[in-house]
Amino acid sequence: MIEKLLKLIALAFLILVCTGLLLGQKPSDSGIGTGDSDSYKHARILSKPDPEFPREASTEYRITIKLQATFSRDGKVTNIEFLRADPDTPKEILKSFKRSSIAAAKRIKFIPATRDGRPVSRSMLLEYNFEPRKKEDQPATKTPEAEVSKPKNQRSQA
Repeated sequence: MIEKLLKLIALAFLILVCTGLLLGQKPSDSGIGTGDSDSYKHARILSKPDPEFPREASTEYRITIKLQATFSRDGKVTNIEFLRADPDTPKEILKSFKRSSIAAAKRIKFIPATRDGRPVSRSMLLEYNFEPRKKEDQPATKTPEAEVSKPKNQRSQA
């Protein structure tokens, strides 16, 4: 009984593969499709700037912000929407991470996707990872001693 079932499954698979080939579908060389075809090419990202770590956020936050945006045919990132944050973050803190991620997304440089050689708009998912700051990455603060050690004519007007 199992042997007949396996033969039937193998036959069904063979029919599906042959039908696809008859309809003009080409199997990919690697076995994994790239999504590109002769008539469609994906957008190519040239640069994806990192977002700034929000100043008002505590340095111990580790958070991932997920956005959806349109990579438009004229080379601009538009229609940027916040999808979610992992892990859940308090709303007050989340606002600054969202703002920073959206600002970074707007600075992405890319070559638009094309269909039949013409630029087309394409919806894309974006992910920004925020890691805790290291001590050397944190902005330096002025100490009173450093201020006092400067000659009087070079002291800043605070």
